[in-house]
Amino acid sequence: HPRLSWAAIRLRHPDYADAVYSTDLTKEMESMGLGRSVRFEEMASLKLVQVLEKGIEISGRVVNEEGKPQPGAKVLYADRKADRYRPYLPMRSLPTDAQGRFFLPHQTTRTHYFAVQVMGYAPAIAELDPETGSRTVQLVVSKGRVLTGEVIDHEGLPVPNASISFDD
Repeated sequence: HPRLSWAAIRLRHPDYADAVYSTDLTKEMESMGLGRSVRFEEMASLKLVQVLEKGIEISGRVVNEEGKPQPGAKVLYADRKADRYRPYLPMRSLPTDAQGRFFLPHQTTRTHYFAVQVMGYAPAIAELDPETGSRTVQLVVSKGRVLTGEVIDHEGLPVPNASISFDD
């Protein structure tokens, strides 16, 4: 089988903040809180000691433009930002309560990224850097607008059933 040159382990437990151990992290990345750097030999020895910490609580609220809570909204969150090359990060989700609030216990102190979409509203996104002192985020959904257009081929003919996505 092929010889491995790097590896990464992401640890998850509901009572602790996630931890990432990787053989591919620089000291600068480690200082930015992106994980802990380990040597490949340590990981391959199967004797690596991995430490989980309790973490912090982050809370938030989903409201509309008038400040009305949005109960039952599905909030997506991650502590790593997606980009064009890694669009499918390990996003987790949870619903808001009757007051539109949500609570995330045992989180890392890395910047967190949030997204929510509520029926009848445009999606809302936000980010929160707990290192700045704030551990609360508010997502404000606003009435969406209809986007219309037409997909055609090189001859100007309509292309039925085309899938369209928006990237900002």
